[in-house]
Formats: sequence, C-alpha cells, structure tokens
Amino acid sequence: MSTLKERGIIRVRIDPHLVHENIFRNEYWDNLIAKENEGDILAKVWEIAREEGFQVPHEAFRLGICVAHVEDDIVVDPYGNVYPCWAFTGNPLYVKGTLNEDGTVKLNGKFSSKVAREVWKGKCDNCPFLPMCMGGCRFFSVLNRKGFDGVDCQKRSYEEIVKLIRYFV
Repeated sequence: MSTLKERGIIRVRIDPHLVHENIFRNEYWDNLIAKENEGDILAKVWEIAREEGFQVPHEAFRLGICVAHVEDDIVVDPYGNVYPCWAFTGNPLYVKGTLNEDGTVKLNGKFSSKVAREVWKGKCDNCPFLPMCMGGCRFFSVLNRKGFDGVDCQKRSYEEIVKLIRYFV
C-alpha cells in the first residue's frame, strides 16, 4: 500500500477528533485520552506531520467553532434525530430536532447554537483564548455536570496549541 507522500500528496488538513470517555454509551475504548492531555496530543500529531514533510495548512487550526455553535451545521442519526454535536448522538436527552423527509429541519428549541455560542459571556470575557474556545466543549460541560450552558475551560490545551502554531508560522 502506498503512502500519501509516495502519491505526491503532501498538503493535508489534519482535523483529529480524540476519543474520550463517553457516559452516554456503554462502549469502552482501550485508548482513552485524558482531557488534560488533549493539547499535548494535538500538538504532537501536527509536529509529526510537519516532521514527515507534510505542509499542514493553517486552516488545520480552526479551533473553537464547533458544530454546536452553528445552527446550519447539524448532526443527524439514522432515525432523523438532530443533535447539537456528534458526541451527543444516540442520547435521546440531547435531541434538538428532527430532519424531515423533505430535507427541512424542525428544531425543538433545546440545545440551540445561540446558547452554545454565548456560554462564555460574563465568565470568560478577559480570556486570551476566547475567540478559539468560546467557553469550551458543550459535551465536556455536560460530562462535568455543568450542563449544556456551562463553561468547559480549555486554557491549558490552548496554551500548548499556541506554542505549536508559532512553530508553523
């Protein structure tokens, strides 16, 4: 099997989604990544790509803007249920609407992107990572019993990622 480099593909977009513990499912993964190590792991992935000769485009660093923040971006399960993000898929408590057969979406008013976009207000106003973080991950906020509208601070992870961005720029 040939590698990407052997085929001349060197300009790549790396958008890793790390596996974390998920209380919504009864699955278990052997290789869980601790949340506090996420920044270190992402930085290492991008460093290895660079060392291997890949030209990682700057849009690889599009952090913060999650599907939960954008009303037009949706996650749909096979039954037509719409969720705020992929991590909530399969949990009936977090259904935010339905996808109709005609392609329209009917939202139920729960878990709106407006709420997701504004959780930081009054809590993170002076944080230098606000434009990237936007109050953190809605899923982790729920996991940490802060609710869908709670803050999940990612400052430590972003400090590590910013070090890496300086390496690429």
